[in-house]
Amino acid sequence: MIELLALVLLQQGGSADTMTQSALKNTLQHTRASAVLYEAAAKKYGKSFPFVTLAHTERRHEKLLLGLLKTYNITAPAPPKVAVPITLSAVLAQGQQAEQETLAETKRALGFVKQADIEDVLTVIELTARDSHLPALRKKLGPTLPHPTAKEIKRLRGR
Repeated sequence: MIELLALVLLQQGGSADTMTQSALKNTLQHTRASAVLYEAAAKKYGKSFPFVTLAHTERRHEKLLLGLLKTYNITAPAPPKVAVPITLSAVLAQGQQAEQETLAETKRALGFVKQADIEDVLTVIELTARDSHLPALRKKLGPTLPHPTAKEIKRLRGR
């Protein structure tokens, strides 16, 4: 399915307004930063944590976003520098914060994006952050951190 979506993206042309361009670049930066964090964490903490899977997914999202940037002739920003925390709980918390930022950026962008292909990719990224990445990170954080409130859960699941 991802490969088919990438093929469709490459076949489409057109232009994107300034807000859409900015949203794509911001989402790409969030995606890249998360990938770097998860790759470093996987190297340090091994495969018993969800980091390998999370990093792989983020890199797939990066490829989709780069395809959109190419389709709409938008220059990709340089990859961000990411400081990886020392402790596992700090890595998990930073990952959770990164996913929440990605979720907020995609939700914001989906409010004004007009192109169906961009909307499709942002929706995939939003759903992955909300339904897969955040729950995996929260599960590993365990009971030492507060659980989300009912209001937060509704906000994360609502769209």
